[in-house]
Amino acid sequence: MLRYVLLIWLCMSFNAVSNEIDEPEVVVANFLSQMKVKDYIEASKYISDAELNWLFQVSVPLLRNPKFLGIYDLEALSQSEVKALGKSGVFELWSLLVWDARDKSFGSYQPQNILGTVQEGSASAYVVVRDTTHPHHEAMVYTLVLESNVWRLKLPRIIKGSVTLYGRMVDSK
Repeated sequence: MLRYVLLIWLCMSFNAVSNEIDEPEVVVANFLSQMKVKDYIEASKYISDAELNWLFQVSVPLLRNPKFLGIYDLEALSQSEVKALGKSGVFELWSLLVWDARDKSFGSYQPQNILGTVQEGSASAYVVVRDTTHPHHEAMVYTLVLESNVWRLKLPRIIKGSVTLYGRMVDSK
């Protein structure tokens, strides 16, 4: 593990000097490493700004909705508290709600779980990862987009899907 951390650090250091961008697999490895230790704020740095903006915008009405807050027994937040939470804080909240609450874990993630990358055009890529929660299940695919010359992940399906479903559910009642 230490060898892998040193390898990532060396790659990041070299890329900073040479202005090269991290490969999609390195971005996913960094993201999954942060998710493994439940540092969701740090993990959010690997998520696309467009995706984090969407997540924040869609979450604000939910964080003020008594029906949604009641589902998770959350306290209402003032407008200034929601703003202070920010995009990274909202990502952390959803990570806690949908991963931790559903007993999902990245504790079994290892660098060898990354199986490979398929690039589609010059601005999107898919990284295939052996399922770290249930190794006997199918592989997972992480979608990345090139954003300001940096590879960033799109929101994992479990977060995007949960937010969308809760939004519909709360709106329909």
